[in-house]
Amino acid sequence: MKKNIVILGSNNDLGNEALDFFLNNSNKFIIFGLSYDSKIDNLDLFITQVNRVKPKRIFLSEKKDINYIESKVKVDIFSGAENFSNFIKSNQIDEVVSSLSGIISVKKILSAIYEFKDITLLNTSPLLYSGKIIVNEAKSKGIKLKLFSYPIYSLDFLLKSNPVNKINTINLFSQKVTSKAISINEHTNYVSYLKKFYSLNKIRLVNDLFLINYIYNIHPNSFLFYEQTDRFANIDVNFINGTSVIFAANLNLESIFNYYFLNSGMKLKSDIFNKQKKFSISFSKIDLSKEKFLELGLYAIEKGGSYPIVYYIAIETILNLIYNRKLKEKVKIYDLLKKIIDDKSLFDKYPDLSSVCAIEQKIKSNLEDYYIK
Repeated sequence: MKKNIVILGSNNDLGNEALDFFLNNSNKFIIFGLSYDSKIDNLDLFITQVNRVKPKRIFLSEKKDINYIESKVKVDIFSGAENFSNFIKSNQIDEVVSSLSGIISVKKILSAIYEFKDITLLNTSPLLYSGKIIVNEAKSKGIKLKLFSYPIYSLDFLLKSNPVNKINTINLFSQKVTSKAISINEHTNYVSYLKKFYSLNKIRLVNDLFLINYIYNIHPNSFLFYEQTDRFANIDVNFINGTSVIFAANLNLESIFNYYFLNSGMKLKSDIFNKQKKFSISFSKIDLSKEKFLELGLYAIEKGGSYPIVYYIAIETILNLIYNRKLKEKVKIYDLLKKIIDDKSLFDKYPDLSSVCAIEQKIKSNLEDYYIK
């Protein structure tokens, strides 16, 4: 039986990749609905997708786009945040695939969970914004929650293929970075700037730590961090029985989509293991005293509650302000981030959606009051 899929944010890069995947596997999937990611200004591309896919329904966050859409396509249109639950409310919908980001995406994903739809998150942002809220709600409703993330995928693959599921140690790897300087002027868009900053300061490892903790409830004391010469090794798991596994694979979108949506394993790079002479990789343990952002991330998750959420929202907000030249000069990013995390008024032991929204708003307000030009 074919599975009916709804793609949220089909017009952004990941959403478009997912759309192509489902169309290429039309014997197994029907694209029942599409939603427009209003952060990405490419309405004509979305119209092309609608004409190509011919979904039963579409969703637009902005009502101002309705007239233009109606002049181009014939389809049931839902618009406005208040109507999203109606868009997702259908017994015919089997799974929601989201490539959306930000706090708005959390609201939409929770709406889908409350309608008992299985969820696949192509973007990790909703979990980083909401901590364990989405995970806990999915568990309480008994729905499947899958997260498109290389470390999550790697650990998931290992746990399913290895009969031992008790873990002693998680080693996360980061490619060795030689440069320690970053100039905003070198970056033409926010994403490239963000990736560079994340790489230089090991913030990606912080996010991976958060995500694995949320999904598998693994204690932060179980994590170690390494730099590596090559990037094929994503995660090293030490099982309780002493077995250590380095996950090595040809990580690409198609293979991970196959794993998540077709339940087929990823083809391992067997030649790496069979031809040992070609297998050359070295690891060096990261000195946390020299990686302050990573050390602060561990501090946040050990304190628990809303602190990891505060970390993520704060660093994203600060970097966005810097990129848009709105932050005062000579502000030290780490010191500012540490100050925000130490703000006890932002702590909530059991955060919910309303408290996360309040945290985001207060962080933005505090930055505007004291640090905006």
